Amino acid sequence: RGTRCDNKFNAPDRDNNYAIEAFGSQSKCFKQGDKWEQKSCTMIKQWTRYGSGCYDYECKAGLLNIIVRDVTFSCHNQHQKIPIELVMSSSSGSWLHTGSVVCPACRDICSDCSREGRALDNHYDKRENLGDCLREQE
Repeated sequence: RGTRCDNKFNAPDRDNNYAIEAFGSQSKCFKQGDKWEQKSCTMIKQWTRYGSGCYDYECKAGLLNIIVRDVTFSCHNQHQKIPIELVMSSSSGSWLHTGSVVCPACRDICSDCSREGRALDNHYDKRENLGDCLREQE
């Protein structure tokens, strides 16, 4: 597979999409801030290959928004590190994907950046978890 973000055929299959990347006409390449990790109720996978990834984005209300899975994260400052903790299903069950995406300068992508730098959202309210794994295993 290739690495161009705008080509939907470059997307990894669901079981190998550890960084929850998206490929297609609304995707761009964004820097990743940390290595990615996947946790299930019985296993941890740590991925050492990281650096950049393809994610959907939108320019809306004076901000650049990066969309991971179906969750929107607003970029308020260049170099802002957005923490990602989202659950995705695969053929082997549910996995919590943990990593981060780094915001570029809004002006590099969007024409209206009027709200950049005004407030900072840490996005911790968007974190997901696997729940009580011990109860789910019974």
